[in-house]
Amino acid sequence: MQLWQERRTMYSKRKLHLATMFAFLAFSGLAWGDAIAQKAPQQSGEAFVGRATAPVTLIEYGSLTCGHCAVFQNNVYPRIKTRYIDTGKVRYIFRSLPTAPASLSVGLQVIADCAGGHRRYAIIDAFFAQQPELMEAAGQQDGALNLALTIARRAGGLSETAARACVAEQSRAQAIFDIAQAGTAQFQLDHTPTLIINGEKFEPADDSEYTVANVSAALDNAYRLATTPTTRRKKK
Repeated sequence: MQLWQERRTMYSKRKLHLATMFAFLAFSGLAWGDAIAQKAPQQSGEAFVGRATAPVTLIEYGSLTCGHCAVFQNNVYPRIKTRYIDTGKVRYIFRSLPTAPASLSVGLQVIADCAGGHRRYAIIDAFFAQQPELMEAAGQQDGALNLALTIARRAGGLSETAARACVAEQSRAQAIFDIAQAGTAQFQLDHTPTLIINGEKFEPADDSEYTVANVSAALDNAYRLATTPTTRRKKK
């Protein structure tokens, strides 16, 4: 099967079976690295949204073909952004944890990463907003590439020439796989989306979905811990 053109699969389930995920990635023809890093790479140039010196860092491990990730991005994230990111309290980073169909998930992420900076996040937002159309196109004969290129151009100003050149670079897909592998090793990732708040995996009580309420409560607590002097906390 060609990149961008795979049979539609059920993608609404949040839990991942990692062996299945790795099999999809191998099937797509994009190889994983030989070594599993023990800590997720944090490059100084990693694109983020918010203030660089924000006391709280929120990392989302998600996939552009994950239905639950789209729900989070379209319904929860905008309110979190307004309340915490835009006010300088939180810095947000999106890291890819590819899900089926793997070649589509990775291909879309390569295009977003190609844009870089704030444009990367504008394209990610647009891909999530049009996820149903992209999934539908992936099941058609012509695949989803042309639609993805159009979305990236409109949302992030990424030219088709630049996007196609990035898609052709094997190293870009490999970088996504390396980050996903390292994150899985460090945080025992088994579903998308997964949120990491100041280095700790956040999972709502009774395995419920992420909501504005429970994510806000977790961020409020992290902010309090990060901005309250240690001596003051000890007195309580």
